[in-house]
Amino acid sequence: MTEVRRRRPPEVRRQMIVEAAIPLLHEFGLRGVTLRGIARAAGVSVGTVTYHFRSVDDIVDVAVAQDVTAYYERLEERIRAETDPLAALDVLVDGVFTEETRRHWQLWFDSLGSTMEGREVRTGQQSRYARWNEMLRAMVTGGVEAGAFASADPDRTVSLLVALVDGLSLQRLRGEPTLTSEQARDHFRAAAGQLLGITA
Repeated sequence: MTEVRRRRPPEVRRQMIVEAAIPLLHEFGLRGVTLRGIARAAGVSVGTVTYHFRSVDDIVDVAVAQDVTAYYERLEERIRAETDPLAALDVLVDGVFTEETRRHWQLWFDSLGSTMEGREVRTGQQSRYARWNEMLRAMVTGGVEAGAFASADPDRTVSLLVALVDGLSLQRLRGEPTLTSEQARDHFRAAAGQLLGITA
């Protein structure tokens, strides 16, 4: 089995290493993973890992970016698939405040606050925010056209919705004051309803 893996293309082995690191990050945190642990999980030698990555930080950087991006891409697909604007809003509310998203936010927040350069995380974050804003604007304008939402300024509404998600998510991470996922969803739903002019 090891011999077969060694014959795989370099980009495949590199991705195997990244994918092996992701569950370790969720289990042990940003500073709880090691080269040896990642190599063991990927089924490769430590030498193979260091051939593709200079350090654990480089692996973590790519792994966090891929993990966060993959989750939000799946969520965006579910939101865009909804033809009913109110149902799309429900998917958004239920999707951004879960224990899974809390873990993603924790990894992202820790990586940006660490000594690692975080090039992939920062680049991925910029790209994700651009996609996120585009998706939310489509949801808002589509809802206005369908008569489900009332928004005179979709761009302002989107900026405020993004700020609400970010602010509530960071409060959940800090825990001061304590904010559960259910409370965050309730707060966001109420505020979004006011911003979007939802009366029922």
